[in-house]
Amino acid sequence: MLNKGFFNFETVKFDEATLTGHIELNKEHAIYDGHFPGTPVTPGVCQVEMIKEIFSDFVKEELHLIKARDIKFMNMINPAEIRELNYIISFIKEDDNYKINATLSKGDVTFLKMRGIFGKLQA
Repeated sequence: MLNKGFFNFETVKFDEATLTGHIELNKEHAIYDGHFPGTPVTPGVCQVEMIKEIFSDFVKEELHLIKARDIKFMNMINPAEIRELNYIISFIKEDDNYKINATLSKGDVTFLKMRGIFGKLQA
C-alpha cells in the first residue's frame, strides 16, 4: 500500500456516486529516487494505485483493478513542484464490481483520466 507513506488523502465530499477530495504527495519517498533522479516524476502505476486505495478505503473492501478501459496520463506530476492534487471518483456498482471514472488534477491541469473496473479477485 502506498497510503500513509507515498501519499495521504482526505475525502471532502461524497454525493450519491461521486467522491471528491485531496491528495498530498510525499516528495521524499524512495520511489522518486529511481523515478527519476534529479527530475522526480510520479509513476503512472502509482497514480492508478492511489485511486484504487482511496476507493477501497471508501467501500471498506480490498479491491483490485480488474479491467482498465482507458487510462490517460495527461501531464507529468513532479512532486517537487506539485505536492497537492484533487481527485474525483465517480462509480456505479454492478454485481460485485465497481465501474469507475476517475481524475487527478490541480486547478485547470489534469494529470490522470481513467475508466476501469475494480473488484475482488476471484479464486
